[in-house]
Amino acid sequence: MGYKEKFEEKLFDFCRWTHKVSGMKKRINDFKKKPFSNALTKEQEKEVLSFYQPYAKPSLVFHRYFTGVSGVFHASYIPQDLYVGYIDPYFNDILAAKFYDNKTNYAALFYGIPQPKTLLKRVNGIWMDGDNLPLYDGNDLKKGLRLSIDKGCFVKEAQNTSGGSGVTYIPQGQFSMQKVLDIAKKYKTDIIVQEELIQHEDMARLHASSLNTLRMYSVLGKDGNATIYSAVVRMGSGDAKLDNYSAGGLTCGIQPNGHLRKYGYNKKFEKMECHPTSKVVFSEYEIPNFQGAVELIKKAHPMIAHFRSIAWDIAIRQDGVPVLIEANLCRGGIDSLQLNNGPLYGNDTKKILDEVFGK
Repeated sequence: MGYKEKFEEKLFDFCRWTHKVSGMKKRINDFKKKPFSNALTKEQEKEVLSFYQPYAKPSLVFHRYFTGVSGVFHASYIPQDLYVGYIDPYFNDILAAKFYDNKTNYAALFYGIPQPKTLLKRVNGIWMDGDNLPLYDGNDLKKGLRLSIDKGCFVKEAQNTSGGSGVTYIPQGQFSMQKVLDIAKKYKTDIIVQEELIQHEDMARLHASSLNTLRMYSVLGKDGNATIYSAVVRMGSGDAKLDNYSAGGLTCGIQPNGHLRKYGYNKKFEKMECHPTSKVVFSEYEIPNFQGAVELIKKAHPMIAHFRSIAWDIAIRQDGVPVLIEANLCRGGIDSLQLNNGPLYGNDTKKILDEVFGK
């Protein structure tokens, strides 16, 4: 191994370490304080450690979480510390993610994949319209710029968002360039302004005031084909506009045929059979055109092959067409996927771990 290769290997190890420890210690300590901290029996603890013995020693806190909340034990749950420290950096170019993971690039990156309509964006301090044409002529807005739209819109940070942070909603009839500029002053990153998406009426039945999305996790095989391993629907609750856990939302697992599982969960780890606001019974509900969302991911994932594992956020448009909202290229949340559906990789867990750890 030459000097260059040794340097690259050391750099990768350092990046993997920083990727792992960033926020993970606090996360583990927080989980230790939860009521499920003693959810595993001694025999189950031994089974988990035995399962992972050929690979790496995991923190047991995540197995306690999934088992304690769902009531179902699996030794093959993927612990967050191993996912962030080993699996994620193995599958994904975590250095390149900083540049790829920018929503202002999505139109070019995922060409031909349905996405929300982009009205405006700020890229490297330069304001443009949805066709990448500059908005300003000198210091003045160009004539003919349309400053009103017939729908609401979202002003979003184009990078480094999670849990609904960095997102501001402008209601229908209240849009103006000045309002966008005022909101944008809060953010140092690139900005994208997208027209509000009108969701399918069946998706709205779950919770009418939020855009309810599908979180779907896929792995791109070395043959270039994507496998969807797990999916949940994320729903708002109460009067929330966002579907995120942090905004009071909840999740429910999606079976491969598009039907929801019996139980959903909120951020308080409460288990429920129906939506607390809409009263939709989860086991009686089917995601409209779920197979269309599967096909969208299978088409989109090879377009960004530097990232072999991606957590996708997909909406179902009014006409039933699946629409890409976001591709989480690194550290895509897997907790809700496993809580609702069981081990992330199902029957392929050992195959995935063997590849990652070189067995």
